[in-house]
Amino acid sequence: SSQSVVARVIALHPFKTFDELYKNFDKISLGYKEDEDRGIREFALLKRAIEYIADDVPDTLNIDRNEDGLVDNVIFFKDYVNGKSQLYDDNGHGTHIAGIVCGRKSENGMSGMAEQAELIVLKVLDKKGAGRTCDVLNALSWVLQNKEKYNIRLLNFSIGYTINSQKSEQAKMLRSIEELWDAGIGVVVAAGNNGPKRNSVTVPGISEKVITVGAMGDNNFSGIGPTDNCVVKPEILAPGTHIIGLKNAPSGYSIRNGTSMATPIVCGALALAIEKNKNISVLDMKMSLYKSVRKIPDFNQCWGILDVDRLVQCL
Repeated sequence: SSQSVVARVIALHPFKTFDELYKNFDKISLGYKEDEDRGIREFALLKRAIEYIADDVPDTLNIDRNEDGLVDNVIFFKDYVNGKSQLYDDNGHGTHIAGIVCGRKSENGMSGMAEQAELIVLKVLDKKGAGRTCDVLNALSWVLQNKEKYNIRLLNFSIGYTINSQKSEQAKMLRSIEELWDAGIGVVVAAGNNGPKRNSVTVPGISEKVITVGAMGDNNFSGIGPTDNCVVKPEILAPGTHIIGLKNAPSGYSIRNGTSMATPIVCGALALAIEKNKNISVLDMKMSLYKSVRKIPDFNQCWGILDVDRLVQCL
């Protein structure tokens, strides 16, 4: 068996507004315990790829050339931007997210949420973080078509449309995302960084079906609802500031902020939930999150704060 660090987030003090919550982040405790027997194939990671340091080895994904504990987790890679066949990351955002999901335990004791989870990496954004709707839609279509083949259970979607993007493209994205949810894939989406003003959650985080994640911590960016349909969004908060993760380099770490960092924490927690109950449905995933969060008294802008221990225990 192997060991995986499970993050447990507990709200120690009640806060009534996001601003008050952010300003008092030092009063939020992050506890950790170890869990065992990981063995999960759960993820389609729709973002940028993980760095692959190998100029002189065969074109294979099952190599951890730089011993960062990550490449071995990747079972499939497809590049919709540059058409490359070898795993790479020319930005760093995706590497950071992938490490949060399933980075293997390092010598200093750091690891991802579900370190034995396997990744399917679909690169849809360029080195500047820009992308085309058609590429994202093609990637989502691939996930749907290959769901059974790769036993895809979760989709981490740390992407959001800008406020000025075309409504028709936003509608296409929502339809595709919700189609995956209806097919039984747990879609976990970032709330976006356009907050903290009301109705600032980005597409596709406004979908009533998917699980939308906001960032707790000392920030002034996490998108909040309600949506135009008066739906509470995001449903859940997770750490999203000063998050240490892997760099797209042979070694080392970087610190990043954003709802993109909070999203894979929740996605990883759901992977652990799936491991305990492999037959859990997407609706049960969502209900289990609702039942297990640490609720914040007099705070109705989300369900509450992620507590992984309680999530797993309630299954």
